[in-house]
Order: sequence, then C-alpha cells, then structure tokens
Amino acid sequence: MNAALHPVSRIHTGPADARPLRLGVLTPHNPHDRRAFSGTVFHATRALSRRRGLELRLIGPHRHAGRVDRLLRRGSFRFEPHMLAPDGSDFDGLDTVIGLVASSLLDEAAMLTDLPMIHVTDATPGFLGEAYGRKVPAGVPDREARVLARSTGVYSSRVMAELARAEFGAVAADARALPFGVNFSDPPRDPPRKPALDRLELLFVGADWERKGGDLVLEAFGRLRSGGRAAHLTLVGGVPAEVKAALRGRDDITLAGFLDKNRPRHLERLRALFARGHILVLPTRADCTPMVVAEALAHGTPVLATDVGAIGEMMGPGSGRVLPPAATGAEWADALEQMTGDPAAYAMMSDAATERAATRLNWDSWAVGIAGLAAEVAGTGAARVAA
Repeated sequence: MNAALHPVSRIHTGPADARPLRLGVLTPHNPHDRRAFSGTVFHATRALSRRRGLELRLIGPHRHAGRVDRLLRRGSFRFEPHMLAPDGSDFDGLDTVIGLVASSLLDEAAMLTDLPMIHVTDATPGFLGEAYGRKVPAGVPDREARVLARSTGVYSSRVMAELARAEFGAVAADARALPFGVNFSDPPRDPPRKPALDRLELLFVGADWERKGGDLVLEAFGRLRSGGRAAHLTLVGGVPAEVKAALRGRDDITLAGFLDKNRPRHLERLRALFARGHILVLPTRADCTPMVVAEALAHGTPVLATDVGAIGEMMGPGSGRVLPPAATGAEWADALEQMTGDPAAYAMMSDAATERAATRLNWDSWAVGIAGLAAEVAGTGAARVAA
C-alpha cells in the first residue's frame, strides 16, 4: 500500500458524551504549514476543528511528526498522537472522508474503503490546462472523473462547479460551491484606517511574476507617476533579478521580498502592508480563486484584478474592479485613478471589501457547510453537527 495514506494525528472536538461525526481529512499538503496551497489546508482543518460534534483524523504524507505534535498542542483542541499502518485500517471507524485538493489520494482511498467521500478543490483539469497553459498529464481527466463518480465535488466557486458539470457531465451533476475563507487566523473585524489618498499606496503580491502580471503592474505604476500622481508601490513575492536591479535605489518602489506566513514577523509585515495599501493590483493572466484577493478584502483593501477564473465572483459588487485580460497598462492606470479619485467613493469601496470578506469569504462558514454535507452523505443527518 502507498505510504501516502499515512495518518499523523487525530483531532477531537465537541462534547465527550456525544458520538461525534468522524471525518477523515485526506490531503497531500502539510496541514500545519501556513504556506502550503496558500494556507488553505491549514485554515480549513482548523476551521473544522472548531466545529462541535466532529472528530477529525488527518491522513496524508505528512512528515516531521514531532513538530506537528507541538503545534497541535498549542491549539484549543485536544490532541492524541496517532500512527496507524498505511492500509485500509486508516479509515476504520470513520463516517466520511474529505479530500482537500487530493484527487490522487482520493482515487487511492476508493480502493481501500466504501466510505462516502467529499472532493474539495478549486479547479478542474480542463481549466488548469486551458487557463494556465499546462499540459495535463495523460490519465488525469479520467482519474478526476473516477473521483467525482465516488464523491461529492465541492468547489471554491460557482464558476468552477459549473465548469466541472460541463467538463464531467453526470458524475459531477451534484457539484457544489463553498467559497474558501481568508487565510489569516484572526482577520480584522473593522477596516483599518487607510492613509490619505493624496499619496496612493499600491500593493502587488505574487510568487509567479510573469503569470501574476508583474510587468503590467510596473507599466501602470509608471504611467501614474509620469502623469504626476504621487504614488508608492510595494512588491511582495518573486521579482526577477533583472527587475530588482532596474528598480534598485528608487524611493517610490519597495521590494519586500518573500514573506513567510510561518514566521510571525513576516506575517505581521504582510498584514501591515494589506492594512496600509489603498489597492491590491493583480493583473494575473491565470488564476482560480487566488487567496490574496480574500486577504486584501479582509483588510478593507479594494482589489483591481483581471477578470479570470472566479476572481469576479470572489470580489462581488462594490469591493473593487475587474478588467479584461487584454487591458493595457494605460487602462490599468486609468482604473486606479478612477478607483481612488473620490475619497467618499473609495471609503464605500473599502467598507464593501471588508463586508465581503467577513460574510462570504469565511472559513467558519465553509466548515459549517462541509460538516453539514459530511453528515448528509454519511446518512446521519446534519443534526449531529452543532452550530
């Protein structure tokens, strides 16, 4: 049996005198790493751990068990060290298996257990191949179809759920949408106080400079500056060496480098940048539901982004603007001017951003939906899972 199905821990939550709903959480990503898959697995598992009436068993190729134990003991839930043989007993006693971006592991698990499964993901193979220009390996679409035939597909957006139904037909007929939350443990409850708009603070966050549109950000920023607008740009993430060399010494551009959410000082700096920024600029060429959008909105920072994937759905009305993929640097600069030209209109947009993140992009709401679905597919009814 493949060692990828090796569980490392079990999390108990809820009253000890009630039979909990027992969920196996299957993921190839380290659920204790705030960077893995943009932190989605980290925050998803912790949101589930906060639900009363659930018992979670983490299953996956996770290493460094000693460090994992220490991290879990710092949490508010009880921890029981758990190391089972990597075989069918991994799933003994469970009611449902939830795969977090885990198509290959769910496909393997289907050979070991007849338990109902939930397949949580943010994209389809067809979308990734078309939008990202990736060559989808042979067999991946067939594997995805098998997984959907054995599970309920849950996507991070309505856009992707609809694509799944179109791409896979009957096996994805019951595909559902539950938006992911904001990948911060304690999102701000109120919009931070922004600096005055007489000096525009722009923020770009992206590890993949080319795909995320870094060059277009610089072009739009240059047009703003040449037009006489006082502005400052902070670049977070992967900036090519030649671009760094060209920007070195400029006082209107800050190169923040990579900021690691696992390091408290880096996390604090990233949050401060979101709080101070007037606009997150994201001219991405390909994306599904980029979590940096949710993180900006949570800090009251409106977003100007390309209308690709489900970005428009994430933002909703009033929290920013989307531009078509063919928009030029001049059009991006014009949009920035329009979004920040009226302080009262900007303040309304900032409030809408915070409201959108709090009410729609919320991990606790996601966990309630997943727990209810897990009870439903397990045939136990949702009443067991307390609100």
